[in-house]
Amino acid sequence: MNELMIRVRNKMQTELSRICNQSFEAILRKRLRVERFSIVCSNCIGGVIYNRLGKQFLSPTINLWMNQRDYLKFVLNLDMYLEQPLVFVDDHQSYPVAMLHDVKIHFNHFFFYMIIDKRKCVFLIYKQF
Repeated sequence: MNELMIRVRNKMQTELSRICNQSFEAILRKRLRVERFSIVCSNCIGGVIYNRLGKQFLSPTINLWMNQRDYLKFVLNLDMYLEQPLVFVDDHQSYPVAMLHDVKIHFNHFFFYMIIDKRKCVFLIYKQF
């Protein structure tokens, strides 16, 4: 195939995927029976799901990630962990990292706030929890 054919094929595949995703998301929105819910996950997929369903982000784990061991500790004793204070640590990352008792939390989508105003970032993180 020449370059033009490849570009046309790729554009058609992209557009078809977009249409299919929109249709699928519309079906999911109609089937959803509750308006307010929390998604507790170890990575960013919760935010993707909220966004695709057109729902408000109500999760304490939006825009962050934890390794699987820490995530299991977190969800198995969720109430206790949500009462703990966040303690920021120097983890040599380009984004904030905090300890919540013995669970390490990576706020990888908050680094823009750190650059602008570290106090605003801390406020947003505490507000999130």
